[in-house]
Amino acid sequence: MRINTLALGEIEYTEEEVLTFPNGIPGFEAYTRFLMIRREEAFAYLQSIEEERLHFVVLNPFDVYKAYEFELGQEDQEELEIRSEEGIEVWSIVTLGDTPEQYTLNLMGPVVINTLSRLGKQIVLHHSPYGTKHKLVELLANSKEGE
Repeated sequence: MRINTLALGEIEYTEEEVLTFPNGIPGFEAYTRFLMIRREEAFAYLQSIEEERLHFVVLNPFDVYKAYEFELGQEDQEELEIRSEEGIEVWSIVTLGDTPEQYTLNLMGPVVINTLSRLGKQIVLHHSPYGTKHKLVELLANSKEGE
């Protein structure tokens, strides 16, 4: 199958690669089927296959903020059919700006994907110390200081 994406051009994919977000992503609930498109750079793309113009730039938050942690509730684990840590990926949505200094990372709403069940969900971490607009350059600078 093929999709002609806005950001990446034509992408070929198989049904086995499709991730299902049963409830969509907050604000985009109507779209439930996505592809995770990885490039050689640190960023990846969560691309809707139902709407060619809809994609999210994502990044592994642990790569830029080593102290990042959260607990996934039992209900979320059941919804994603998580039985162990195997096959679990965590991504954060990046908001791009005109320059890399303006890029922000949403640590309050991690995207959790079970690659075994092909299920995903954006979790909202209520009552957490994280926000939706952490400056990426600050996270990277703090991460390097902690090494």
